[in-house]
Amino acid sequence: MNNLPKTIKINKTMRTLTVLVFLFFFQASSIAQKSIEQLDKSFEEALQLWNIPGMSIGIIKDGKVVLAKGYGVLNAKGKEKPNSKTMYAIASNTKAFTTTALATLVEEGKLSWNDKVRKYIPDYELYDSYTSEQVTIRDILSHKVGFANFSGDVIWYKNNRSAADLLKRIKYVPKAYDFRNGYGYSNLMYMSAGEVIKSITGNSWSDYVKARFFEPLQMTRTITSIEELGKFSNVATPHKPIKNENKPITWTNWDSMGSAGAIISSVDDMLKWINLHLSNGKIDDKTYFSQDQQEELWHPNNSYKVNYKRRAVYPMNFSAYGLGFGLYDYEGQKVITHSGGYDGMYSRVAMVPEQGLGIVILTNSMKSIGDYLTYDILDYFLNRKDTDWHKIGLNNYTNYTDWIDKKKNTIRTKQKKGTTPTIAKTEMEGSYYDDLYGAKITVSTNSKNELKLNFEGAPDLTAKLAHWHYNTFEIQWENEHAWFDFGTLGFITNTNNEITGLEFDVPNGDIFFDEIKAKKQNQK
Repeated sequence: MNNLPKTIKINKTMRTLTVLVFLFFFQASSIAQKSIEQLDKSFEEALQLWNIPGMSIGIIKDGKVVLAKGYGVLNAKGKEKPNSKTMYAIASNTKAFTTTALATLVEEGKLSWNDKVRKYIPDYELYDSYTSEQVTIRDILSHKVGFANFSGDVIWYKNNRSAADLLKRIKYVPKAYDFRNGYGYSNLMYMSAGEVIKSITGNSWSDYVKARFFEPLQMTRTITSIEELGKFSNVATPHKPIKNENKPITWTNWDSMGSAGAIISSVDDMLKWINLHLSNGKIDDKTYFSQDQQEELWHPNNSYKVNYKRRAVYPMNFSAYGLGFGLYDYEGQKVITHSGGYDGMYSRVAMVPEQGLGIVILTNSMKSIGDYLTYDILDYFLNRKDTDWHKIGLNNYTNYTDWIDKKKNTIRTKQKKGTTPTIAKTEMEGSYYDDLYGAKITVSTNSKNELKLNFEGAPDLTAKLAHWHYNTFEIQWENEHAWFDFGTLGFITNTNNEITGLEFDVPNGDIFFDEIKAKKQNQK
């Protein structure tokens, strides 16, 4: 063998290397394929473990879709299955469309991230004159104006007033921390951003994102209002989890807060959106926005603490908010992400730019399965040791529901049965007004002499009032609501036993009725 000509030795060596290389890539491909199949199977198992009706999941890697599939059912009462074209509400994943729309205006020189909001909305007012004058576009997009998380959502929820009208109420949203000195997630600020787009372009936020993104990207199953749903089939049904049951509920109109969370989309379309961002704003020789603006969207603008307890569970060292995107590190990789919570539907989007990896998870349930499936997917692609994320996630979900139940039980255990009101129903009747809500809240009696509660501009919030104790009544909503069910309303009296106002206690984690301090009108 040692006497073989040198050329023959080289050729034989090359053939051996070729075979080895072929075997390596064949094995790697087989392992990857097998693992994707295992990942796919784990999604089915997770669906059952979390007891959610259905979901659709998409994964893109290096510009290629490696998985786009549906699991479970569209409706818990039916058998039709979802797929990658099924439409779901993406809720706050809408915010990235709003900030990216603004990025296109920055590109065109029509806007600067550090412009004052009042440049575009001259009568814009927050809780004090200084903040109103100084607040910038960057401030409102990075949740640092001084509001508590979700504060003021009661203004727009199920309300049919326009965004411009509703935003006149934000000056009454209470200050929770000093301007630019904390983090408070705010849908109202993203509603403001939509009005900035309208001021600059003359077009509604909805029309602008359709023309700039939906149409050129051929996102044909993406819309901005439930009013358009009638044109489509293969639409998921929202569900409210009640103990072990998944109860189908109706779609809720979010038009008034559109730029903060109204988009409805599918996995196929969202993968196109994700691919645009992973491609730094350029697809098929068409530039939607520059890499400079992409980096601006993904730059930390508001950081929040990752303490030792969180680091013990999650492999991260920092967490922050950019402009319409959340940011954190995971196994040394920068992750770009956002969640979305809608009445009966949760979603999660995540990207790892250095890996060319994008993930979208859309569900028809109000459980955060998407967050923990995302960690499973990250672990797979980053070759990280498996963690039982679903055990952690379900424990977190149980803690949250226990917290809400505890608040409800506190009200129930303090009920004083056998008491009667100190004031007559005729005295309870009338109009009440709160500056923050900005519309009449009416108490009246129906033909059965039952007290009724009505919110002007929000007919879906109509309720019957049943006596609870003393001058407090249980709110019995006429319609099913995703975020809340039980609650009470108290009639506040002065020293002369005259009604002066209303006090709400409706336990939930988002729509804070207790922010409404309604005063009785036309009081003698």
